[in-house]
Amino acid sequence: MIETFFAFSDETGNYKREKSQNFCRKNPYYIRGGFIITVPDWRILKDKAQALLEDFNLPKDKELKWSYLWSVFKYKRNNKNIPEYKPYHFLADYSFDVLKEFVKEMFKLYASLDSVKTIYTFTKNQEKLRISESALVKMHLQELMQRIEMEIQTSESMATLAFDETDGAKKDKIRRAYCDIYNSGDFIAKYTHIKDSMSFELSHQSVGIKMADYICGAFRGCLQGFNYSKEVFASFVYPKVRRSKEGELLGYGIREVPKNEAVRGWLREKLRSVI
Repeated sequence: MIETFFAFSDETGNYKREKSQNFCRKNPYYIRGGFIITVPDWRILKDKAQALLEDFNLPKDKELKWSYLWSVFKYKRNNKNIPEYKPYHFLADYSFDVLKEFVKEMFKLYASLDSVKTIYTFTKNQEKLRISESALVKMHLQELMQRIEMEIQTSESMATLAFDETDGAKKDKIRRAYCDIYNSGDFIAKYTHIKDSMSFELSHQSVGIKMADYICGAFRGCLQGFNYSKEVFASFVYPKVRRSKEGELLGYGIREVPKNEAVRGWLREKLRSVI
């Protein structure tokens, strides 16, 4: 059966080659999250997400980002008004519980779609890790592309990849890395099931990028021990993570970058404590 897939990806956290203890404490991880979805399921996701915005009376021309959720929480907790210059000021009149419920409903919708497969690439920031930022971005991208290719390579299907819009310098790094990986190949040999050029999309206009933002945020928050993140990840994201035929996630749907058995063991224990 020939199918067309969309793949959407976003990132959370920061990375740089020279890292202080303070940087690692504030940025414990760099994560790229993504998912693949068939076109028919994407239409369902798009239409039902629009309906949810209407149900919760949220504006369709603005985006409730994962980070905005927690910024709103801090202002509400401290009984402070959100300043007008903040990009999430449009959420000032919504209660935190209502916003949390909207995000949970988005996760429920995501989990209900049969074709969805989630993929994470993960770097645990350590002072001794001295890979350049450009090299690390490329490594994350390659791991993502490999898993998308392997997921759909048994058919004549094709996938097109979309990333969250970013600044010009980083966008150029991602574009060059994608082109190099696609044209040079690796152990996969050729990426015959992935479109030869990727794209960037504005998150407030793309339901796929919005959802990629949520799955990134939930995974990071889960690893950091936040209860709401653990709840939505365990209930709605974990069941959709790509697995081997034997049901193994690590290395298949969650890949540490660079490969490191100690980090993989750490991830395994973290997931066991949540699931």
